[in-house]
Amino acid sequence: MNKFWKRRKPNLLIGSAVVLVSILVLLSGLLEGLEIKTLDARAKLKKSRSLDSQIVLVTIGDKAAAELGGWPITRDYYAYLLHILSELGIKAVGFDIFFGDPERVYSENDSLFAHFCQKAGNVYQAFFFRSLSEKNLSRSGSSKPAILNRFGIAAPQKSKFHFPHGNDPALPLDVLLNSCKGIGHIHFDQDRDGVVRKTPLFIEYGDRLFPSLGFALACELLSVDMNRISFGSKKYIELILDDGKTRRIPVDEYGRVHINYSCRPEELPCISILQLFESYRQKDKAFLETFRDKIVLIAANVSGVPALLSTPVSSIYPSAGIQAQIIENILRQDFLRRSSFPLRVLLVLILGILISLSPVTKKFYVNVLFPLFLLGLYVVFAVLVFLLFNWWFDLVVPVFVIVSWTLATVLNLLWQESRKLEAVVESRRAELETAQARAERERRRLELKLSQKIKELQAIQEELRSFQKREHPEETNAEEAEFRLRTLMKKHPKLEAITKKKIIGKSQAITKVLEDVVLCASTDEPVLIRGETGTGKTLVAEAIHQLSSRGAKGKRMMTFNCARFEAGDPRILLGELFGYGPHHGIANLPKEGQDGILKEADGGTVFLDEVGDLPPQGQNLLLGPLDGKEFYPAIGKRMPIKSNVRFIFATNKNLEDLVERGSFREDLLSRIRIFQIKIPPLRERKEDIEVLVEHFLQKENAKYGSKIREISIKVMNILQSYPWHDNIRGLENTIKFAATKARLEGADILRVKHLPDELQDFSQRDSPAAKRIGSEDTLLPALRKHSFNILETARELKRDRDTIPSGSRAFVL
Repeated sequence: MNKFWKRRKPNLLIGSAVVLVSILVLLSGLLEGLEIKTLDARAKLKKSRSLDSQIVLVTIGDKAAAELGGWPITRDYYAYLLHILSELGIKAVGFDIFFGDPERVYSENDSLFAHFCQKAGNVYQAFFFRSLSEKNLSRSGSSKPAILNRFGIAAPQKSKFHFPHGNDPALPLDVLLNSCKGIGHIHFDQDRDGVVRKTPLFIEYGDRLFPSLGFALACELLSVDMNRISFGSKKYIELILDDGKTRRIPVDEYGRVHINYSCRPEELPCISILQLFESYRQKDKAFLETFRDKIVLIAANVSGVPALLSTPVSSIYPSAGIQAQIIENILRQDFLRRSSFPLRVLLVLILGILISLSPVTKKFYVNVLFPLFLLGLYVVFAVLVFLLFNWWFDLVVPVFVIVSWTLATVLNLLWQESRKLEAVVESRRAELETAQARAERERRRLELKLSQKIKELQAIQEELRSFQKREHPEETNAEEAEFRLRTLMKKHPKLEAITKKKIIGKSQAITKVLEDVVLCASTDEPVLIRGETGTGKTLVAEAIHQLSSRGAKGKRMMTFNCARFEAGDPRILLGELFGYGPHHGIANLPKEGQDGILKEADGGTVFLDEVGDLPPQGQNLLLGPLDGKEFYPAIGKRMPIKSNVRFIFATNKNLEDLVERGSFREDLLSRIRIFQIKIPPLRERKEDIEVLVEHFLQKENAKYGSKIREISIKVMNILQSYPWHDNIRGLENTIKFAATKARLEGADILRVKHLPDELQDFSQRDSPAAKRIGSEDTLLPALRKHSFNILETARELKRDRDTIPSGSRAFVL
């Protein structure tokens, strides 16, 4: 036994020293910052899951803000939103938007908003404190607004928690405070690196505690009265439910809960306010029913509004998404729990004992492999426990214990070996003194050099660390579109040839169209292409066919323009499309009958352009082949025809309006719009004009051998400012005209004088009066016609939407 302990004495001494130092490090918190980084790494390993179905996020993005008149949107829209949500039977509404200032344009909208808040009876408003402190200044002299007496809960006299204290509250308007059910603070606890990992559930102000917005909404969903919250334990805040059961929320001594991010920001189920308005207008019951008995968080996702924070799973995470995660953690009891400090100390002791009992050997690799095995075993354990049970066991200090012991053991072995070598070297000291002196000088030189290199590496490391801590700037729309387009080309090489010759552009809008083309090409389902005349619907249809499996097999696409029905004989045209059988009774047609386009395109694609002009008989006949069934000739003897084709449709009309007027079948519309592609007009993607102009100019140069090498800046400004109601076709015709005129003059630069007269006249209309929309007699009927949609009204009046008078809404309402 004595021999056993004598052999292990060095290990025990080293283990005891390492454990003592590790406990001191644990107490000082020196490695806490590094430990948090390991927590972030583990959080990113977790598989993301969908947000709880009882939580709905309604967002106001850039597009919605533009459609609703610009940011900030007027508060009558919020009133309308509350009216819709009240009808849908939602549980509660939380605004992650601060309404501290009265509306600047229409002050009466504040009262309207407050009226619907009071009518709903389940609205929670956001507020914040301008500063937080350890001392409650509001108890030591500062006056508390009387309006806050009805909110929050009474602070316990003897609490084990040290809640943060708020100073100088920034509150919503009094009229909104008086009409809402509750308020919630929107503070998050950011660590030194700016990452939100935990949040205070309560902030103390005066003699009351005010909950966070997410906590207040979770209590509302669980039907928990705020006055039934227990602060008895130092480790938990307990919610007492109606059935007497309790839900424990693990918190630290400051009442902060660690947020368990189970959902990535890109997977948050966000619904646009425009989508909600449109679904309500169209009575989409299936969609609207999903809101019943849900918690709705309303947030702004507008460029320039500081609502994005850094989290362990993403450097850009919406604040409303963090509030939603808090709600979900409470609903699912899915919290992030950290091992207690005594448990961490016990873990250090256990590791110290294990490494002290490691095999005693002089073999170098054994003394390294055993600690490495123990280290790997512990790391796997800590990661698995975190991924499976959300328990946070420290990694840094245990790794420090094992690595320190390994280094100390190796150094001890080296020291013992050196003592043996010294005994051998002692006998030859005289002979080797000179050599030792030289070796010593060389060692010092190398140490100095090594020290300098280490300092250089540390400086580089510090630079990298500071760079990582900086907040990454957001990519511009053009950069994002370019990245998405590059990614798309890489995945689909055939698409590059299409974009060079047919679908030209670099904007986000055209990138979205190309993404939709790839999506539609991967399926055989019908596709409906929407867009104004001249936007290139036929080119998009051809691209879908070429990228599809039918195009890859060399099958052809046949086109039929339904607009021909306006002037032609419907029977002959329907026969051309569906075929006609014998005994058709029409002169100048073969008596034995003939196959139509649908039969001739068997195995390929049929493109029906301007499908809104298809007559009722044609709509009836189209239902069969759309469902993959047999169909019959349009005229003549009835005999079944079978054809395997894929349908692509295009229209510049509002088919939904045609359905309401009874001129288009509703069941046909539901079949043809399984996949939809909306091609935006040229005036909505003006960043593509320069690319299109260069493309058309190259075509003209190649066709006629002209040498027009550039376009003047003024011409490009005119082309980018012109509304282009005839879209790309009009732009191409303009370039053809201007290039021809410049070629005849022998010019190598396209100038204003080469443009058509209407564009030259447009360039001279720089007076504000020439761009202003007319009086109420012109504007009001147009607004009524388009249900007060500013964008549609501007399109009809052929004006830019920004020229509509800002005061128009006043006399309209």
